[in-house]
Amino acid sequence: MARGCTVRNPPAPVRQNLLVTLRHLLGNRHRVLSNLLAFFYFVGQAALFGFALYYARIILGGTEQLGANIITFITVLLFAGVPACLPLARWVGTVRSGVICLIAQGAAYLMMAVAGASMTGFFLAVALLALAQGVMSPLYYTLLAEAVDDGDPRTSTGSAGLAYSINTWVTKLAMGLTGFVLAQFLSQGHYVEGGVTQPPDLSFWIMAGFVWLPLGAVCLQALCLLAWRDRE
Repeated sequence: MARGCTVRNPPAPVRQNLLVTLRHLLGNRHRVLSNLLAFFYFVGQAALFGFALYYARIILGGTEQLGANIITFITVLLFAGVPACLPLARWVGTVRSGVICLIAQGAAYLMMAVAGASMTGFFLAVALLALAQGVMSPLYYTLLAEAVDDGDPRTSTGSAGLAYSINTWVTKLAMGLTGFVLAQFLSQGHYVEGGVTQPPDLSFWIMAGFVWLPLGAVCLQALCLLAWRDRE
């Protein structure tokens, strides 16, 4: 045997009762909060990318090309914000970093609502929004990992795989439900596919889907972070 190797004897696999495992998952307060955070985060993401083209055409008075450029601009800034996550979290802590990012996102949505059809105001607001969301994105998985590490010793049940599977399902659920809600907004505004002119009420519903719905999700995320115990 090579020097320095450690022989480990893994424990025999144990089949856990499904109801008991689910009770452990639901009893872990941090894990529930982390899944709620992920749900509301992806509500905002679905609204941002799902309504960008409509916002560009109806609110900003641009073309579909403008909408595509906005999506590209947001995507680049989302990635640009990620590297700032680690130094910010080390400086003020994970939860406080999240609160700061959520405040920035809320301010960005309010700036967007005030800017209206102003192209300059919109791009300043959406830049702040995308950077804040980029910084925030890794924090959700950090909080989920913390919840898993906190719950396993208390329940003696290794549930990391199940926890991350549920988290993935939650994000897909958020995207699907948000897509349904956005489709209802378009229906309520009587959106005409390919129409040169659109009903005057449509701008209200586009603003509701692109600004007010995700702003509500940001507020709910803030409540989840404020409810997180053992904050740094």
